[in-house]
Amino acid sequence: MINRVLIRIKVIQILYSCLLVGQKFTLEEQPSEASKERGYAYRLYIDLLALAVMLSRQIEYKKSKPLQNTRFMRTVADEDRVRRALAVLVSERAVDQLVLELADKVKESGLYKGYLKDMEHGDAAAEDTFWRECFRQIIFPDAGVAEYAESIDSYSMKGMERAQEMVADTLTGFATSQDSLPDALKTLAGSLDEAHDLYFRMLALAVDLTYRQERRLEEGRRKKLPTPEDLNPNMRFVENRAIAALQENETFAKYVEKHKIDWNGDNAMVMDMILKAVVNSDVYREYMEAPESDMKRDAELWRDLFRKVILCNRDFLEYLEDKSVFWNDDVEIMGTFVMKTFRRIEEGAPDAVTPKFKDDEDRDFGPQLLRYVYGNRERYEEWIARAVENSEWKADRLAFMDVVVIMTALAEMLNFPKIPLNVTLNEYIEIAKSYGSAKSGQFVNGLLASLIKTLQEDRVLLKK
Repeated sequence: MINRVLIRIKVIQILYSCLLVGQKFTLEEQPSEASKERGYAYRLYIDLLALAVMLSRQIEYKKSKPLQNTRFMRTVADEDRVRRALAVLVSERAVDQLVLELADKVKESGLYKGYLKDMEHGDAAAEDTFWRECFRQIIFPDAGVAEYAESIDSYSMKGMERAQEMVADTLTGFATSQDSLPDALKTLAGSLDEAHDLYFRMLALAVDLTYRQERRLEEGRRKKLPTPEDLNPNMRFVENRAIAALQENETFAKYVEKHKIDWNGDNAMVMDMILKAVVNSDVYREYMEAPESDMKRDAELWRDLFRKVILCNRDFLEYLEDKSVFWNDDVEIMGTFVMKTFRRIEEGAPDAVTPKFKDDEDRDFGPQLLRYVYGNRERYEEWIARAVENSEWKADRLAFMDVVVIMTALAEMLNFPKIPLNVTLNEYIEIAKSYGSAKSGQFVNGLLASLIKTLQEDRVLLKK
């Protein structure tokens, strides 16, 4: 019921919100007027980061280097100060043996084995946890690291402790500045739950509108001076076969009971407004005046009412928007699934009320997509920057929403081999048109086409 179109939209909205407010990660600044101790601490701080980069390049697993490819290592290795320190350490061969010994300790550790398991399950947050614990449990206590620290000019125990604190602060800063992944995943899960809830609430709306009209007809019969129409009302609407079938659906009944959905009890004014719009509509009049009705016509009534009356009623849409920040974007897609449900009821499908996700792949699609963007953000941004440089577009006109759309499209193209390339391309162009600027669709189309060509030539993207 929650399809990939909606999931893509929600992932992009969450990424836009989380990445836009994220702080930029930076290393500790070199002290301008440093004492010998502070100068020593800063030198050791940079060397320890360079040492970790060397360590990450030493450890292989299944023909890959899983530690080198972590976001933290990629970010630190690109820092000029670390690169300069790394060049010195490599050229002087000062820590070659130390790196080998540390690599053996890491590979034998439960920390590393646990990290590999976490990564196999797609837990991108495990990267930051690993490096914090690797420094704390393995690198800082190592006798060889202590010996190297003592070999640097102006060594002091206090300076070494200060350097270790700076490394720890850098790791914490990296995690908090850019990795709001846990919050993003939580927000995505909550947003999808809200969409699922809206689907059931709109189905319940049809049932409760039917019940409300039935009560109005009963009140008409009890008038002191009822008219012939009051005494013998047309019961076709309240005896709608599709509504009766929906009420008998076990999945629907259990959800409504569990979540205590009651439009008539909670939203009397809204219900009166919607019911008035329904009974005054041409859809209702034609249905009630038709010579006969059957399940097909009964189900068709509710498809037409949602499409032509309810889902285009401004008051109803404003009400939904006030109730949940998510529903404004969900209502169109969930409305489509409500109409499909009435089609399935007409066809007599036993599973007319659809499950939350079609299958496990759809269930995992959103969280995986978020993780891939977070885990490769720097790389995707670099590719986008290069593509912009080689295009007619100006970098200063690059909207952040367009960047997020392109990064998410790249993540999908590179990591979901079952999704055809043209499907991904078309989906994200449409999203750009809906959520970006007037020229976003054209821009995203052109830039993604350029990126696809480059990545295919470089054998990074294997899909055609």
